Amino acid sequence: MLWFALEPMVPGNAQQSLKLAVTGAMPKLQQFVARRIASGNAGTNRNQPGIVTQQEQRTLQQAAPGFTVQDVGEGGVVRLPAFRNSTAVQTHPLDRTTPCLLVRQVDIPRGKQTSLNLRVSHHPHGDWQLRVLAGDEVLVDRVVGADTVTHEWLDVVVDLSRFAGKKIRLRIENRANNWRNEWAYWHEVRVVSQASPAAIPDH
Repeated sequence: MLWFALEPMVPGNAQQSLKLAVTGAMPKLQQFVARRIASGNAGTNRNQPGIVTQQEQRTLQQAAPGFTVQDVGEGGVVRLPAFRNSTAVQTHPLDRTTPCLLVRQVDIPRGKQTSLNLRVSHHPHGDWQLRVLAGDEVLVDRVVGADTVTHEWLDVVVDLSRFAGKKIRLRIENRANNWRNEWAYWHEVRVVSQASPAAIPDH
């Protein structure tokens, strides 16, 4: 848990993080901090806030296939191989008013049930606002934090079936709530279509 709290702050505070790791009583922190600083997609290697690298786009695909990321803020897009007993991709809003966006154009098929399935989490000492939009219509608007997530991960299922036969622009926002540890952790962001129960014949 200490590493989860320290990790997002390493890129912007490399010297302080190394000093803490070297003088601290946890040997593994030295390894973790050094690896985070050397990471190819660490925030220290990002030229401008909000500019997303191709490596970061590829990293996002591990949790959100078919989506692209825009306006990512502090720390960039980072894959965590072990976060709350699972894997996660981490993002952060660009600033207090500009959310980090996951975006995808989706053709919703006719005759099927289609949903957007999300599994998300939050920093141990923070929360963030999750919004899902189809075009300009807000489908989900909720805070992801200790007060709303009871088992480490929050599963959100958004029914998209009423858009059948249409192409929609999905926009998923990692939006700041109170500007305190606003990192979002994405385990799964996936659009799923399956046969409608009404279309399955009885036997």
